[in-house]
Amino acid sequence: MNRLKKVGAVVIIIILNILMFGIIPLNVLLIWKDFPQWIMIPASVADIAVVFLIAKQAFTGKISKIITVIITSVFAVMCVFLAYACPYWNSDGFKSDRPIHYYENSELTKKEALDDLDEVMDCLRKYHISFADGLTPEVQAKYEEVRADLESKDTIKRIEFVRGIRSILHEINDGHTSFNTWDSMLLSDGPEMNGKGYSIYSVNGMTENRMKELIEPYYSYETPRHISVGCNKNVI
Repeated sequence: MNRLKKVGAVVIIIILNILMFGIIPLNVLLIWKDFPQWIMIPASVADIAVVFLIAKQAFTGKISKIITVIITSVFAVMCVFLAYACPYWNSDGFKSDRPIHYYENSELTKKEALDDLDEVMDCLRKYHISFADGLTPEVQAKYEEVRADLESKDTIKRIEFVRGIRSILHEINDGHTSFNTWDSMLLSDGPEMNGKGYSIYSVNGMTENRMKELIEPYYSYETPRHISVGCNKNVI
């Protein structure tokens, strides 16, 4: 009976730890933004407390109780750090039902734009390895320029806001740091034509090279040759 009790306690403890860790993929895959990372702290404290009570009741040996609580505590602390280190926390990047936004025809208030700008910059400072010691002079200067432009307006078109953010990221020279705010839009026969070896020459009379010139200040890349205009890419 005691052995069965111990096995049951171990199973429950494992399930509790899985449930606590599950908050992270739950947020990344399902829950929308404004879900605070600090939620992992009370969750980990609760997990440790419950495991302590279970171990106290189910295990007779002092060593087994201590080991169980220590292992759970280490795992809980790791989960907290992982949540705060996860760059996809509150992101919609892995959510299949994320909404489609039509930014060109809508507006933001000054406060909304500045709050969103601060959120982007906080993410850069927190997650990008280049800014472990603070923003570089180029990025800082562009950020101040964009912020001053936003502060000078009462309302900001979303496309203006997007271009401002992308102009800041452009200064990082990192093709993996970009700002995408809507789903990619495909030309109706783009994928088919691309598969046959065709490429974009011009759109509404604007050549590919001219499109690259216009998009360059808002594009994230390591070298200019990475700027591309393809049959299955959206153009800003």
